[in-house]
Amino acid sequence: MGKVCKVGHLEYILKNEGTCRKCPNWKNCPTWKRRIRKLQAQKAAKTVIILILAILVVALGLLLGMLFKTVTSHIFAPQPHVIWPEANFKPAVEQVSQTREFETQEEQETWEMIEELMPIPSLSPEGPSGGYYYRLNADDMMWIAKLVYVEAADLTFEEKVAVASVVLNRYYYEDERFNRESVKSVVIQQGQFKSVMNVTQDNVNSVPECMKAVQAACKGWDPTRKEFPKGAKFFFFDTFIDGNEVTKLQGTHIFTIGRLHFSEDPIEY
Repeated sequence: MGKVCKVGHLEYILKNEGTCRKCPNWKNCPTWKRRIRKLQAQKAAKTVIILILAILVVALGLLLGMLFKTVTSHIFAPQPHVIWPEANFKPAVEQVSQTREFETQEEQETWEMIEELMPIPSLSPEGPSGGYYYRLNADDMMWIAKLVYVEAADLTFEEKVAVASVVLNRYYYEDERFNRESVKSVVIQQGQFKSVMNVTQDNVNSVPECMKAVQAACKGWDPTRKEFPKGAKFFFFDTFIDGNEVTKLQGTHIFTIGRLHFSEDPIEY
């Protein structure tokens, strides 16, 4: 017990996990104890290093994830609300072509070619234009699509577009009768339309034409402008008016598209 094991003896003991014949009291050997403590310290140090590295990897992953989310949110951020007053709106290319004095015939022809190639947003009762006349974000478009779903899911595509156009006409053009704080506030204003609060995105997706109709309306297609230059702001169902016609009902000018009847003012029954 008083003797100290040599390194060779200690390695034999550690390797075979048994007793050294030359040192029967090896468990009390100070050299063995020091070596065991050293090995345990090394093992503990390795464990701590691995744990620190794992924490650093997780933190780096979270940091990169936040950075990626920030960058992509800026790149793919939805378009902000843009209100283009109908009387003052002119696409940039159209403004330049109308106000610019061209120095050469070739320059004028170049601008005319650009006008032909570039989609110029415009309002039309006949169909959507080449670009978005009304720029809404995805949430606002979904609110309108929900309304189209509850009001016109089983109607024709033109009727769906006309319903979406009513919302846009209320939101984009000043009228004290409507809550124009947001597209949502227009859609859910009490006493105006059917409730959309229980309509889910899955419901809207089940009828793809609902969102397509909203997109067409945002590209400037407003079927109600065939009769109303500023677009309709009200619609209703009524079975005793048939066909695509213009009529009078209690002094209100009515324009019918399919099974829906549109007007600039509310119907007085």
